[in-house]
Amino acid sequence: MAVKIQIRNGLSTEWTSVNPVLMQGELGLELDTGKFKAGDGTKTWSLLAYSTGGVGPAGIQGPVGTTGATLYTWIKYADTPTTGISDDPTGKKYFGMAYNKSSATKSLVYTDYSWSLTEGIQGIQGIQGLQGGNVVLDDVTPATNKVYSSSKIDSSLAAQDNRLTDLESRSIKTYGARRTLGATSPVLTRIYDAIGKVANMPINDSVVVDDFENIFPWSHIKECKIVPITNRVVYKGEPGYDLLTADWMVEIPKFYLNITQDATNRDISISQYRQKGFWTPQVFKTEAGVELDKIYVARFKTGKAGTTDVSRPSLFAENGRDLASFRTGAKAKGIGWQLTDLSFVQEVLYPLYSIEAATLHSQSYLGDGLTTFRYVATDTAQIAQTAVNRIVILNTVAGNYNVGEGVCIGTAQGAENIAFDRAITAKNQLDATNTEIIFDGAPVNIAVGNVLWQGAQKTGQTVNLVKPSGKLPGVGGRTSFKYRGMEDSFGNVYEWVDGVLINNNVAQICRKPSLYASTLTADYKPAGYANSNTNGYPTEMGFDNNFPEARFPISIGAGTTTGYCDYYYQDAGLRGVFFGGTALDGTVAGLFFWYLLNPPSSTSWGVGSRLLYKPSV
Repeated sequence: MAVKIQIRNGLSTEWTSVNPVLMQGELGLELDTGKFKAGDGTKTWSLLAYSTGGVGPAGIQGPVGTTGATLYTWIKYADTPTTGISDDPTGKKYFGMAYNKSSATKSLVYTDYSWSLTEGIQGIQGIQGLQGGNVVLDDVTPATNKVYSSSKIDSSLAAQDNRLTDLESRSIKTYGARRTLGATSPVLTRIYDAIGKVANMPINDSVVVDDFENIFPWSHIKECKIVPITNRVVYKGEPGYDLLTADWMVEIPKFYLNITQDATNRDISISQYRQKGFWTPQVFKTEAGVELDKIYVARFKTGKAGTTDVSRPSLFAENGRDLASFRTGAKAKGIGWQLTDLSFVQEVLYPLYSIEAATLHSQSYLGDGLTTFRYVATDTAQIAQTAVNRIVILNTVAGNYNVGEGVCIGTAQGAENIAFDRAITAKNQLDATNTEIIFDGAPVNIAVGNVLWQGAQKTGQTVNLVKPSGKLPGVGGRTSFKYRGMEDSFGNVYEWVDGVLINNNVAQICRKPSLYASTLTADYKPAGYANSNTNGYPTEMGFDNNFPEARFPISIGAGTTTGYCDYYYQDAGLRGVFFGGTALDGTVAGLFFWYLLNPPSSTSWGVGSRLLYKPSV
């Protein structure tokens, strides 16, 4: 049978109104102008150049140019984009084209081609038409009559609705992960189109198998920068990308989410397209309910450049500030800026990670992160000094400190009243007993017995990794990782989570960033369950259909390698929400670590934040 290929088309006004992103090599035709554009998988319609223009007057003939290269277009057919490639279209469901090739010999490499489905799935059969209310119809056998009642019509329509739902599910790709409630194992079961998919975390930029590199939305998450004041988004190679004052960000495209739970399982699913039972995560919406195509999350934990909160490498993770201070710092950057909130963590980060990694043991997949630094009360100064940039400690403990790492010095363990967030610049053994640790910053006075310890660390260890995800080799607990562009989603310092407060173990949720607060207001609504009132490793999280973004521990009893694998702290009263763990939390830290112990006014050294930007509509 002949194969017909139809180019995506519409009126020029329709293209401008919808402003879609065409896939690489996908053509879009304006029916009223005859012009067309070819997509690159990145730019919206309005940013693409027309592939042809109107005919202008003849220009003056120019000199004869050099002979151009002969380029070829290859055409192939296949059963799928990865199997059955052939020059013969008979029985093939996919049509592939490769453009501007220097050789006339067509490649057999599937990825050289842009594939298009030329045969849709079979349409479902329409329901049988009926005549009137109760009608007697002749069957195939003349002697047999059938009577169709209104209940028969209702049943037929219901069956047809089920078939339409089945068609929808077969037409739209859905990727999911399932947890058996209360299971000891942290391993999740891949479901729907995620079945059979494989994901691995590379060390550095090593070659590993990760099927999700080619699956939306993971495939469309990309690193970028945002220029200050104008909030212009720039990508590598574009003007402004090397601007030193830009914020390093990660662009995440909108997707649709579904979370369902019965007596046995909880399923989390993602789809590129809206379908029955799926919704848009709150973080992809404005307060007026307008859906955003993309959001931008900070690549690094919040740092400080002068008086401005930023996302840049080589800065200490900002810490020691309460929730309101970080929120104010984010808003000071302009319209659309905020802190990461409950929707981002629970409706974006968690589903992306859980479906790809298929395990709740985040340290086993992502790496230990910055979670095992030095914090010992006996790491003390051995000699008193005035106006110096060094502290002398015993050789026996000096091996725990490395050049480039951050340190603090105080009159007691955990105190930072002598030196705060200093980087070690050198380490020299002085004699058989002592070693000097040299640090940057202003000189300080050191007394015998002052304590050296490690807290927040500088960001940017992963800045040279090319792949969207990867972990660095080295000493466990002292090297960073990045997941889909985001460095250290746990470890180094906790991150405040905005838009949620905990009051007597019940989550209180607000969905409007302009109304986020550090005290309970009428804009905060309670979840329909109570969190566990016991510290420990969670075996299960609560779930409320009205607030699916609020999933906090409700039962305790797991461990570092079972259940959710990460620790949970809580207390009665009004509590702020941190997650992730600090540079000192070791194996209790992780992506599912929740710290609901301190009030929103807490200014602990271990608490930082991460910025988020929503573009204007």
